[in-house]
Amino acid sequence: MSQRANARRVLVDDYFCIFYRIFTDLISSFIGIIYISTVHYSTRVHLGKIGFSHVTLFRLKLNLGHHRPWDDSPAYRMLYASKCSTPTRPTPPPSPVRKPKTRMHRPLQGLFIYMLAMPQLVYFLAWGVPIGELNEWFEALLDPTAVGRWIRDPRFQKVALALAFERACYTFVWCCPELFRRAAGSKPMRIIGSNPVDVIVRAMFYPSKVLQCGSMLWFYLSTAPAVSSPFDVTAYAYLCALQLIICGQILNAGIYRAIGKAGVYYGFKYGFQVPWCTGFPFNVCTAHPQYLGATMTSFGMVILLSTPAHYANGTMGVAVLQAVLYIYMAIVESQ
Repeated sequence: MSQRANARRVLVDDYFCIFYRIFTDLISSFIGIIYISTVHYSTRVHLGKIGFSHVTLFRLKLNLGHHRPWDDSPAYRMLYASKCSTPTRPTPPPSPVRKPKTRMHRPLQGLFIYMLAMPQLVYFLAWGVPIGELNEWFEALLDPTAVGRWIRDPRFQKVALALAFERACYTFVWCCPELFRRAAGSKPMRIIGSNPVDVIVRAMFYPSKVLQCGSMLWFYLSTAPAVSSPFDVTAYAYLCALQLIICGQILNAGIYRAIGKAGVYYGFKYGFQVPWCTGFPFNVCTAHPQYLGATMTSFGMVILLSTPAHYANGTMGVAVLQAVLYIYMAIVESQ
């Protein structure tokens, strides 16, 4: 048989299948209309809205459940298959997951207040309020001239850039997760870590902490001589510094224990299962206890190591800048 005769035979077969399908659809639609009008008349279905289309829900297929070979014919797909797609109801968007409400744990809050307030009260009752020492710590912060001098100081500007580097990295990770996922999956980054969280820790956290601590230590040593003896630090400075450092590190350790490394470094944005924690330390202070703990530690270290010359040259201003950057990061993560 010639190729032209074979093509003509295939075309005739295809059109025969199309006409057969249309005929069966007309018959099944007619049976459906009769069925509705006789059995389901009480449902008040408007017959005018029911066409002779295969998309009606009351259409009875004569060969239900069987595959017909003419459904795969080229002519059928070209002329008729576009009408045979049964319209589906759009899938509603998933309902938002309700996060459990965090309730403050009053006994724990009372314990933290006791740890901070009671030693202060005992010191005040025994030795009085150290007004002169408190003025020495914070007087320069309230002086616009001193603050302006710090901001114009190139050493302060370098420390500010070093502290802002970590916030810039975390802002990128938070706001551009897909872009960072692709970057973390590249060949050079796979050497650093097998997943985005490991890349964040090894390529961002460790370098930024070295830069952060190194820049603050450099600023401390370059602005004034370091404390030469532990006895140069007053008793009240020891008290405040130890309180701030211990409470801050308790909050930091509690964060890692509650949500783990994946929770601290935004693992939920990269497919890690991070539990929604309502316990300690979230039930003690704020929604960002880690940032509060890091801020308390920064102020504690400044109070413990600074001399009057350091305060005058802006070490307390560096701690305030650190607190402002943590507040910025908390605002970013709330979006």
